[in-house]
Amino acid sequence: MDKYLHKKWFQNVFWSCILFLVVTHMQGQKFSPHSGLQKHFHVASSTSEIEMSISYNEKILFDPYMVTEWENSSWTIQGEDEFFISGQNFEDLRNYIFTIPGAYVVELQINPPNGNPPGNQCTHICFPPRIVLDVKKYKLTFLPESILFSDTILSGVETNGMFLTMDLLFESYDGSTMVFQEMFQTAGIQTSIVGVLPNPVTLTPGVNQIIYPLSGKVMSSNTYISFDFINPVNGLSWSYPLMNAIL
Repeated sequence: MDKYLHKKWFQNVFWSCILFLVVTHMQGQKFSPHSGLQKHFHVASSTSEIEMSISYNEKILFDPYMVTEWENSSWTIQGEDEFFISGQNFEDLRNYIFTIPGAYVVELQINPPNGNPPGNQCTHICFPPRIVLDVKKYKLTFLPESILFSDTILSGVETNGMFLTMDLLFESYDGSTMVFQEMFQTAGIQTSIVGVLPNPVTLTPGVNQIIYPLSGKVMSSNTYISFDFINPVNGLSWSYPLMNAIL
C-alpha cells in the first residue's frame, strides 16, 4: 500500500510541475483572440493529400519554416464557379487570403532548391502536394479577456451552482446565424469540472455572451487546471489556463 501511495504521490507531483511550467510560460505571454486556435500545416511527405478547414478571410497556416526554401515552387488554387489562380512563389500562397467560402483544391509543384534531403528523408520542409480545403462561411473567435467566474474554485468543493461567463466574437459571411452548443472540459490533476450548456445558443454576428453552468470539482490542492474548448467551425482546440493554483 505504501508503494502505491508513493507512486500516486509522485504522479501528482509530476503532472503538477508540468502544468505549472505551462502556466508560467503562458503568464509571460499576452493572449490574443486567436490564442490556441492557430494550427500550422505540417505533415509527412508520405501523405499525398490532406483535408483541412479554415474560415473565410483566413490564410492556410503553413509551418513557419516553409518561408524561403520553396520560393520557386509553383502552385494552383481551383475553386467553384471556374475559379482558378496560380503562382510561382510559395510566399504568395502562404499569404493568400481566402475571402469567399466554398470548396477549394490547392495543388503544389514542389521544386526543392537543393534537391531532395540526404537519403530522401523528410525534414521540416515536407508537405503533401494537394490540399482539399473547406473555407467556412462562419468565423468564431474566443475572447479570453472576457472570462469570468461567479465564484472561486476551491479544491474538494463541488462547482455546482457556479458559472463561467465568456464572450465569443461571431462573424458570418452572409449575415446568417449559427447554433452553438459546445461543452468544455478541464485538464489537470484530479479535475472533473465540465461546462455544459442547458440549451443551444443562437449566435448572431457580433459579440455573444455564453454562460456555462459548472459541475464537478478539483480534488487536489495547490494544483493548476486549464479549461479546454473546441471551436466548432474549424475543429481546433483552445485552452484557457488558470494563472493561480487551486487552493
